Amino acid sequence: MNVMPDHQTSPGDLLQALLAVMPSPIATWAPDGRLLGCSAAFAALLGHSEEEIAAIGRVSLLEESDREAARERITTRGSGSRISWSFRARLRRADGEPIAAHCRVVPLVVGGDLLGDLFEVVELVDATSKGEALAVQAETYAELFEHISEAVWQMDDRRRMIWANPAAERLFGRTLVELQRTPMQEVLFDEGLRGVADIRERFDTGQRVPRRIEARIKRPDGEVRWLGGSLFLKPAPDGRFGTSWIVARDITAVKERERALTEMATEARQQALLDPLTGLGNRRAFDEALLACREQESPGRHAIIVVVDLDRLKAVNDEAGHAAGDEALRATAIAVQERIRAGDQAFRIGGDEFAIIAYGTEPGPLEARLARAITFRDSMPALFASVGSATVGVDSDDPVEAYRIADLRMYEMKRNDRP
Repeated sequence: MNVMPDHQTSPGDLLQALLAVMPSPIATWAPDGRLLGCSAAFAALLGHSEEEIAAIGRVSLLEESDREAARERITTRGSGSRISWSFRARLRRADGEPIAAHCRVVPLVVGGDLLGDLFEVVELVDATSKGEALAVQAETYAELFEHISEAVWQMDDRRRMIWANPAAERLFGRTLVELQRTPMQEVLFDEGLRGVADIRERFDTGQRVPRRIEARIKRPDGEVRWLGGSLFLKPAPDGRFGTSWIVARDITAVKERERALTEMATEARQQALLDPLTGLGNRRAFDEALLACREQESPGRHAIIVVVDLDRLKAVNDEAGHAAGDEALRATAIAVQERIRAGDQAFRIGGDEFAIIAYGTEPGPLEARLARAITFRDSMPALFASVGSATVGVDSDDPVEAYRIADLRMYEMKRNDRP
């Protein structure tokens, strides 16, 4: 407020004249906090005379919680600053009742000189009505939490349950009192406990805290349920980890569907990699294993690719029928599995062709075992197989090329050693 007096009027007289006609609650204060004057509306609002207001003082007219801010404003003005403030404060009436108000403080400048502050009560706030509104709002939220289907609960910084709605009690299978008395390790599985610790660590180290959560819980009847929902963190006043609010629902049925679909997909993939006649891996499974075989190698232990081709299968089909031929293939698959070592892999990669991926240093003993006679019917002559092998890292660094070399060696044996 900037006032320009004429040369015959003192600043004090001019100020008193202005306050006398001011309809709003206004008080003027010197930079040191002394009352310069106030309007009749200000005195009436507080229920004090102007003399009583001067005696009480600028700071003591306010509620205790607002006094420190007032002292800071007095100090700032005393330094010569001409800034203005708008704020909400509570003033004390003569009868002891507080008055909530929106206030404004502007510099009081007369003739260019800073005389102090002009303090104006801009608008009264009906504290009772606001309190009632907040109470109604709180009651509405409480009723909402009581009836919604989502589980809502609050936990403190030590992972202790503070509050839970009925839906949360139903989800956990425990009352709020029981939840407050039950250790967290009796409710969450190990991965859930690690997840809670991870959230705390992320918060404390300034990392992003996930908002979506999923966890398995243990009910007192032994049933395991899945919950999924949202996490809301309310930091403590000092900025440290505070309370947590969780809004969640039972997603057990969703998780069971996901598990069933995953099992179906896994089974479908496994079936897609199996030869239905022999139960061995098929050509697709062999190709995948071939490309990955170098990952299983170790110093002095190479991948060995062995190709086995059954001799005279066409003759068996022609003489005894295709059922006998199928029986011969199954007998060959059994013999191959019996003659390889644990950890080796066997595949049927064609009509009468098999392949083995083994690991070791010397393919000779394995070739000899696989070349032995195979008996499948007493009435049928024994079967023999032509065998060829190649070692990855010795014959070729490329597993696909090593397979090609093994295949050529098998046909070379068939030409040279079999009738």
